[in-house]
Amino acid sequence: MASTSAGLFDSIKYFVLPERTTLSFRRIASKVKTNTKGLVAGVGVADITPRPGVPKGGYAAMANFGNGFRTRLRVRSFYIDQEGCEPIVIVQADLHAGSSIIRDKVAELVAEKTNVESNNLCMTCTHTHSGPGQLLDSDFYNAFASNKPGFDPELYDFVVAQIVASVMDAFHDRKPAKIATGSIGVWHATRNRALDPYLTNPGKSDKTTIYDAINPSLFMVRIDQQGGDGLFYPKAAISCFSIHGTTVPASEKLNNADVWAYICQELQWKIQRHYETPWDTVHGAFQGTHGDIAPNIKKGQAGFKESRRIGCDIAEKAWELFSSLENKLESTISLASAIREVDFYKEAEKHPGVIASRPVLGTALTAGAYENETPFLYNAPLFKHGAGSARSVFTKGEQGHKRWVASYLQFAALPKKEFPHKRQLQVLNIGDFVMLALPFEVSVEAGRRFTASVDAVLEASDIRHKQVFVTSLANGYTGYTVTPEEYARQFYEGGHTLYGPKSTPFLAEKLASIVEDLTIKGNFADLPLQQELSFKTCHYFEPIASTVKTKTQVAVLNQPVYQQKSDSEEECWSFHFFDRPSNELNFNIPLLRIEVCGDNADNWSPLVVDGRAVNDQGYDIALRVLEAKDHAGRERYLATWYNSDLACQDLREKSTCERLYRFVYFDQVNGVDVASAAFSLVSEGVS
Repeated sequence: MASTSAGLFDSIKYFVLPERTTLSFRRIASKVKTNTKGLVAGVGVADITPRPGVPKGGYAAMANFGNGFRTRLRVRSFYIDQEGCEPIVIVQADLHAGSSIIRDKVAELVAEKTNVESNNLCMTCTHTHSGPGQLLDSDFYNAFASNKPGFDPELYDFVVAQIVASVMDAFHDRKPAKIATGSIGVWHATRNRALDPYLTNPGKSDKTTIYDAINPSLFMVRIDQQGGDGLFYPKAAISCFSIHGTTVPASEKLNNADVWAYICQELQWKIQRHYETPWDTVHGAFQGTHGDIAPNIKKGQAGFKESRRIGCDIAEKAWELFSSLENKLESTISLASAIREVDFYKEAEKHPGVIASRPVLGTALTAGAYENETPFLYNAPLFKHGAGSARSVFTKGEQGHKRWVASYLQFAALPKKEFPHKRQLQVLNIGDFVMLALPFEVSVEAGRRFTASVDAVLEASDIRHKQVFVTSLANGYTGYTVTPEEYARQFYEGGHTLYGPKSTPFLAEKLASIVEDLTIKGNFADLPLQQELSFKTCHYFEPIASTVKTKTQVAVLNQPVYQQKSDSEEECWSFHFFDRPSNELNFNIPLLRIEVCGDNADNWSPLVVDGRAVNDQGYDIALRVLEAKDHAGRERYLATWYNSDLACQDLREKSTCERLYRFVYFDQVNGVDVASAAFSLVSEGVS
């Protein structure tokens, strides 16, 4: 794990004499030709959980280095191809944001081995604030979106390789398919965290509450595949919902997918159990218009308990929608896509006044968002949302009511070239859906203006019965975009709208133009054929040395220990062990499981509850590395099983004898399982 001193040195070096990494990209035509008949689809999944020591993206300076995992970080890729159309791939990633440099490299590598063109691949995200940073497409956000600065090339290579693997798996998994689309309203899971700006929009009632001022729509694509028996079974769901990935607080060091882990896996398990599918099902859910939308956590109780409660509630509605789509499945759908790079700097030069000529940070941004405030600054004069951060005079400039951090000194400290300005805007048509993918955190009302602008184009083109929706932070990160009315109030979301009050009207016009061109000329990719980009670099994701490894065995240290839950903590069992340093291990493979002993003392088997294996692929098994080493250079690890009372309640009711349990850890270097001592839940009064 990166040490504190090493991290400090890297930070100083980054700002004084930075190392740089140059990435090159080519937009090439796909090399594989297929003779698709009818509708086909495939799904691929890969694990992108990093080793400990990588800064976490989302909470900026308040974030931590990841020290292990609680729920896995995954990428899920969905391949859809219709006879007579070009195939589309949607990548869903448990990351803070999409990234154009990831999307472009994946598209380049995938084109060599599939029939997927560059314009047909979209990288969406969950916007978890508990996964790795250092992967974004600008020096500015690589410096400030995490607790440490810099683009990490080793982490980038790892994530790109895993996404490519998932896309290739989806391509090879393709089978005859049926697809249905639909939406459902989800209430009480979210609330608006910036109601004051929201109410300044035309037509908003003063009686509107934080629970009304949301985007409740959950959009879903259901995919059924043909099995070996010729029948069709549910295979996957792709969903879009609007909720910030902030149910788990900045203080948590374990990597996790936040509320999205529960949204995705709960639906998967419900589908498999109900339909008895011949394969594992996959649910990939990603962001909608979440910019001003917070999870409806109980006050002061951010953490995994609330994350689970909210995620499971959303998954319940997703299951209701998925079930309702069974009678709407079709074997013929429309497929189309288009992507266009828009250079904000060039647009400002060519058309002065349509968009700000350079990004500017507002004081409201540095004060932090509601419930994730920056200490001291949030209530400071000139920083406090609204009254302090919004100008009342000199508001006619291109940044309007925004009060600038450090005034014009900001230009010297933050060079214009380091901000994101070449932005990819993408449109995908899947059946009755038109998805608008853009690299901004979009407020609810801004999203409605985007869909309205596109609806007008579709109506003018006599294309009807399409549901238009927005996915935020697809293919990159550029801060926020809010309506001009919301911007004038200068809450956090407006202070983080880099390109000024005209951002949303500008983007609405650009999206409408892409849709209009798509209806006229069909699929297109207005992207450079090749380019090189250079990024300031730091190294956190240490590569595993191919030859040098600590020569030692795993050492189990103690009998598993029980900890009773409190109002704010979950009940858990845990045990300690020593293993090789974390930079010599992979954390994106199965490592931990719980086993249960039957009547025979030697008859141990993996614990399965209600069809779900209790292991580190689910919700409740965590692994963290601790700040301790032994004389052999091994690091100390803590394995934890949370919520055993929930997992085993039904088993205990059915059991006629006291069961024994144990942790099993996979020693990946020696290729053997290492078991803890056995323990009984009954002995601790949890039965």
